[in-house]
Amino acid sequence: MFLAKLRSLYWVKASKEGCTVIESQWWWNPRLCLPCSKGVGPRLGIVWHAPPCGVIKFNVNGVACGKSGPVGCGGVLRDHSGKILGKSNE
Repeated sequence: MFLAKLRSLYWVKASKEGCTVIESQWWWNPRLCLPCSKGVGPRLGIVWHAPPCGVIKFNVNGVACGKSGPVGCGGVLRDHSGKILGKSNE
């Protein structure tokens, strides 16, 4: 459960540009952790590792806010140089 919640936290931090995520609230009540204040600094701790030359990599993730709350998922397809070949979100 911890890893799933941590992965979701990273996804929210990456997808909510312009919002500050209050990490201490994330673990107890994720719905209260996004006051959406402007002026967020650069994202730290999120690193993408390229696949070997000639290989493509598809990263996916999803998030849900409670049992009946909103849900979302997305994915990015990249080559060894980091060029985005395709992306999706729902």
